[in-house]
Amino acid sequence: RNQHSNVLLQEHHPFFLNSRKTMSILEQIQSNTITNLHLSTDPDEEFDRVSSFIDAIGSNTSIETVKFDEDFVGCFRHDDRSDLLKALSKIPSLKEVHLADACLLVKDITEILVQAKGLVSFSLKDVVLQGDDKTLKACELAIHQHPCLKKFDLTDCTTAIKDLSVDGLQVASSKSCTGIAGGPQALNATGAKTA
Repeated sequence: RNQHSNVLLQEHHPFFLNSRKTMSILEQIQSNTITNLHLSTDPDEEFDRVSSFIDAIGSNTSIETVKFDEDFVGCFRHDDRSDLLKALSKIPSLKEVHLADACLLVKDITEILVQAKGLVSFSLKDVVLQGDDKTLKACELAIHQHPCLKKFDLTDCTTAIKDLSVDGLQVASSKSCTGIAGGPQALNATGAKTA
């Protein structure tokens, strides 16, 4: 009986009342009350349904910085991972993206670069980039043409196809992001500067 009344008292204590009112990460995303989102654990541990998380990301208007590392992105199924990156590209307030420790489709990275017009910083670390030469060139073009991008950083990244290299992405980022060659400039499909 004493233990039972102790539990009841704890439940009415201000600390316990406040902890019940704490919003989950998903609720914060859905209610547009979160600006910095950093996730590093297996998504199945974090969310009951990954699809609900992806839908919430695609509808969010408050997130400015995203950092997904360690087990987070790498534990998504291939299609869900692609859907997640497409959802990120829809966030109008997005300024910084940091992705690590995963295999990512180059076309999904390109979509973020094309759609997220306010993006200032994009970094990839320990990422295996999946795509062919054509998709890598499209990503280079997206870096060149981005209106706000100041930093595009690749750290310990490789391509899934042995004969391809990330060197073109690094060159594109140094020209576009540091102001070399006049900053971001439109390029045509052959890579020649347009007026």
